[in-house]
Amino acid sequence: MKIWAIGGGKGGIGKSFVITNLAVSLSKKNKKVLIVDFDFGGANLHTCLGAPIPQKTLSDYFTKKVSSIDTLISETGIANLSFISGANDLPVAAELKPEQISLALTQLKKLPYDYLLLDLGAGTHQNTLEAFILADNPIVVITPEPTAIENAYRFIKSTHYLLLKKAEERLKLSGLVSQVMQEANKYGIRTPRDLVDKINELNPKEGSLYKKNIETFNLKLILNQARTTGDIDAALGVQSICTKYFGIKASMVGHIDHDNSVWQSVRKHRPVLLEQPQGLLVTTFNKIIQNLEGNEDKSPAKLLRTA
Repeated sequence: MKIWAIGGGKGGIGKSFVITNLAVSLSKKNKKVLIVDFDFGGANLHTCLGAPIPQKTLSDYFTKKVSSIDTLISETGIANLSFISGANDLPVAAELKPEQISLALTQLKKLPYDYLLLDLGAGTHQNTLEAFILADNPIVVITPEPTAIENAYRFIKSTHYLLLKKAEERLKLSGLVSQVMQEANKYGIRTPRDLVDKINELNPKEGSLYKKNIETFNLKLILNQARTTGDIDAALGVQSICTKYFGIKASMVGHIDHDNSVWQSVRKHRPVLLEQPQGLLVTTFNKIIQNLEGNEDKSPAKLLRTA
């Protein structure tokens, strides 16, 4: 099973739209797909799929009202595509621990599907980032607005920091991340890459392990609602920032042009690829999938990302 997770710095950028249509596109290729709403508190994936509100959600799993996660699966009416609704219980979401997120993903990976697609909540809550870094394809959706790009930067920065902390926990390192962060002004730390470079300077052995952990993380970017070549350039700028300021590999796997058929399909509660099966977006999503398949990180070193 391959895990693809979609995150982003803010709401309203089209994460659910993108992942829903990726799921439809994969299902049309005769792949068995399970799409899971990992938005804790604002789950709306069922609406995007045109499905009724499920009786059971992830809240029931995390509160142990159900013992097996497969009992939460609902059918979409779309061949090869099933889904699990997200947890709408905010107190439950606030109390979740990283170990619970990891266990849920472990249980999901055992299910008989070719792809597990995770629709993550907006922002940088640790539960969101925990799921994001465990994916085979961690995908950030951005739109060409300054606020969206700024929030994408914050999301990637938070991901970078969590990767360092996970490496520290797993490899039982000395805690230089927190130490250097506390004295950032003293050390002249301006970017996340500066942080890793300083750790490497203070302790080359540990620094090489941190760097390896970062360098084996392969981020994917999708631009949504593109209207001009300038919009595409802005997204490529985010890709450049990932390399220059984070030391993270980032691949631009596609852009989705602004299309009036999108909001029309959203109003009808139907994925646009079903509403417009001969539309240009079919080709767009097929190309994005092709790029994602070609850029998956299969390196054993990615195991460093788990706690």
